[in-house]
Amino acid sequence: MILPFVHRPLSRYVNTMVENGLVLDRMLEPAPPAGFLSKAPEYADASEFPRLLVLQAIRI
Repeated sequence: MILPFVHRPLSRYVNTMVENGLVLDRMLEPAPPAGFLSKAPEYADASEFPRLLVLQAIRI
């Protein structure tokens, strides 16, 4: 299983939302689901450093 990793500063996402009239409503950094690390041990550090970022925004 290949999970692509793209690093961008959080400010890039947040500032883009603000510049387009959005307000950050919620931010989640979900942990890998149960059993994922046993199937993909190469992502062991994903439990410490989140690989997924979910941003929810609302238009003002």
